[in-house]
Amino acid sequence: VGVVGDVDSGQDMVNTGDLPKVQFYLPYGGLPTSTVSVVVQSASSPDVLAPAVRDGFRASVPGVPFSEILTMEDAIFRVRWVSAMFGRQLAIYAILATVIAALGLYGLTADSVSRRTRELAIRSALGADRLTLIRLIVRDSLALGGAGIALGVLLALGVTRFGSQMLLMVSTHDPVI
Repeated sequence: VGVVGDVDSGQDMVNTGDLPKVQFYLPYGGLPTSTVSVVVQSASSPDVLAPAVRDGFRASVPGVPFSEILTMEDAIFRVRWVSAMFGRQLAIYAILATVIAALGLYGLTADSVSRRTRELAIRSALGADRLTLIRLIVRDSLALGGAGIALGVLLALGVTRFGSQMLLMVSTHDPVI
């Protein structure tokens, strides 16, 4: 039995922002587990310290297999690589969705112009210059694109509550995110 300070091991030795509700110590002999994590802070190199940590671990808990020694950077990478991979994947999907939306807007604009060829020809014959006709087409396209962006922002605001679990240490109300 000993006295220790506050413990916050986070998830897999990395603080993810969610503090554990309850933490307590159990004697290893009373409830042995198949894994034990040991965190060591040292000013020396992990390669120099590893044999001493390994020997001390084997002496204190014999019979528990010793798997590996990781630096904190390696432990953090192992916890966070999945989130980073999915983040990159979602960014690629967002870029693809933007390209597809731009192509769709181009298609709608091209279809609108082809359907309005007669109208545009009549306007031109009545004295409308080329710039006026282009403004007419661009204004309609911007209205359609603006409506799509507004709808997308509304849907994104509704979905942020569900996606917030994937964003660690980032506000869901950040416009860039």
